[in-house]
Amino acid sequence: MASGRSVRFLSYPACLLLLLPAVPGQGAGVIDVSGAVPAVILQGNQTARVLPTADVAFLDAFGASRVEVLGGEISFLQLHEQSQAIIRGGFISFVFAADSSRAEFHGVDDLSWLFLRPGAEAHVYGRNFEYSSGHLHGIWANDTAFSFWALFEEAPGVPPVIGPMPAGLHLHTIPEPTAGATGAVLTVAMLYGRRWRRRCSRAGPGRLASGGPGGTADATIAS
Repeated sequence: MASGRSVRFLSYPACLLLLLPAVPGQGAGVIDVSGAVPAVILQGNQTARVLPTADVAFLDAFGASRVEVLGGEISFLQLHEQSQAIIRGGFISFVFAADSSRAEFHGVDDLSWLFLRPGAEAHVYGRNFEYSSGHLHGIWANDTAFSFWALFEEAPGVPPVIGPMPAGLHLHTIPEPTAGATGAVLTVAMLYGRRWRRRCSRAGPGRLASGGPGGTADATIAS
């Protein structure tokens, strides 16, 4: 464990909470979550990145904290106060958004339930949206179809409302790539490839060993 990094475990119903510390070199309160973790709690301005290898039972965010979900599995993701969640993947059973919290969904491998409480917002980015009888259907930007419950919940313990779409649920349509745009990208790629081949033929085999246009063969990949 890095110097100055501390982990505290707090009592919590049926599990332990991991209070995330600041991690040197990543900015205050930023940490990568991976592996099996019973529960995680964020406070203040802390940020957690949930990696594809993570398996988290409970994740609670308070204050102005931020959660970035890149993948993995989360059973319960609960947002409080002014916290935010940016979700780009993963398998999530329940998302609860309360107070003035905000959740953004750019793509989820699987989501079962979304509960919005008064003042909270959820922003979903995709296309072909349809909301019916409490279910939100649509297609993510990567052309993957989705369907999950999205309900308004007045307070914990109060039965959620199954009816009109919750006022805090905002749908953002992402245009489907057009055939013209796709063709333009392919054309640019082909022209660039031809230009590079001509440059290589003029430069000779010594230039090819340099690793490509403007690069070097011994480039380092940051881990």
